Amino acid sequence: MATGTLKRWNIERGFGFIEDDAKGPPDIFVHAIAFKSAGINPDTIVEGLRLIYEVEPTRDGRTRACDVRLVEMGLKAKGKL
Repeated sequence: MATGTLKRWNIERGFGFIEDDAKGPPDIFVHAIAFKSAGINPDTIVEGLRLIYEVEPTRDGRTRACDVRLVEMGLKAKGKL
């Protein structure tokens, strides 16, 4: 499991980027679907959230976050998570 901070989030398009605590750049791509396994509503996601996640390769050779969970429930959240 890796940890990081949600650096950018595009609520309209449902994706963003995580700044990994250990590895630094490049940032890790994350799609809204990666939050669903933890029961997190994508409409409540905001930049600055502390996250725990796994990293998996994509078909085109890049990486993305999966199985994303919050380190601190409710941090800067707009609604119930």
